[in-house]
Amino acid sequence: MSQHNEIMRKYQNGDVPIYPVDSVIESMTNDPWEWQPGYDKKIPTPRDEVMWAETVQSEIEVPMAKRIEKYKENYVKKYGRNSQPFVESTMMIAPVEWSLGYDDVTNDKLVQLGQKQGEGEKIINAIGVLNSQIEKLEGLLYEAQASLRYKRGLLNNYEYMEALRMYEPTRISIIESDTATTQTMVENYEAEVNRLRADGAVLNEELKAVLSEYQTLTGELKVGGDESFVQEARGIVGPTITHLTAAALGMGLLYVLARNTRRRRPVRADRRGADGLFFNFG
Repeated sequence: MSQHNEIMRKYQNGDVPIYPVDSVIESMTNDPWEWQPGYDKKIPTPRDEVMWAETVQSEIEVPMAKRIEKYKENYVKKYGRNSQPFVESTMMIAPVEWSLGYDDVTNDKLVQLGQKQGEGEKIINAIGVLNSQIEKLEGLLYEAQASLRYKRGLLNNYEYMEALRMYEPTRISIIESDTATTQTMVENYEAEVNRLRADGAVLNEELKAVLSEYQTLTGELKVGGDESFVQEARGIVGPTITHLTAAALGMGLLYVLARNTRRRRPVRADRRGADGLFFNFG
């Protein structure tokens, strides 16, 4: 199981993020020495000039970046992992470059897809929270409505009311007061439920708008409409996972989206169903 959430909680303390300059050609996850932030030199300043000269001369046919990595490797072997190989070196970690290898327009649209998916998930969650409030109010409303019907029934029972007037007249005013109070409760519960439902309708309109924007983006990228794409997406998230759970796996799905932008034939956006949030899993 991924531990990145736990690690993130440890270090999210309000500090401003700082990133070094990546020192290698291809992104690595464990390079012990990167370049300090702002590094822009072609040739760094070695701590061991003799070793550097030997490496540069012996690897003359090798690109400079490769020679730099070879020098760092030899330097760490000789002086230890925590010895600085270049004056410009830093122990800070350079994130792996986040790039899917597509042009800027495609990458921008993929980012927008992820953002829209996140927006949709938040709206769905808000509707769910709203529904939890409606569920509580519904129960209270139905109880109050039942109580109001019962009390009105008593007031409309001629024989019962005549008996009270004869033997317990004060009871009539109590029932009338209780009926008025219960009527007010019913009206208040109804008003609150209707307010929540109105808010829910607004959220659904926002969700519909986000879905429309998402579908427009998938149409522009020519992905997400054909059955083979749907089956491939199913293979990533599993056949029983809901749309909301699939949203939590957005990065994996974005990978499929990106890969399909280059090899899927154009698909009309109107072939997508509107019954699912983003991916029409059938």
